[in-house]
Amino acid sequence: MLSGSLFFSGYWHKEEFFIFLLNFLILSYLFVDSLCIIQSFDVQWE
Repeated sequence: MLSGSLFFSGYWHKEEFFIFLLNFLILSYLFVDSLCIIQSFDVQWE
């Protein structure tokens, strides 16, 4: 049980957490980028 949890936490913090963080940064960047595009369209329509 202890070795399994240690392996899980070590694996999670190295590969899985890095991949999750990378995906989160990409998604947040795309989300902000789409918001800026929507705001620019609103300015053009006015």
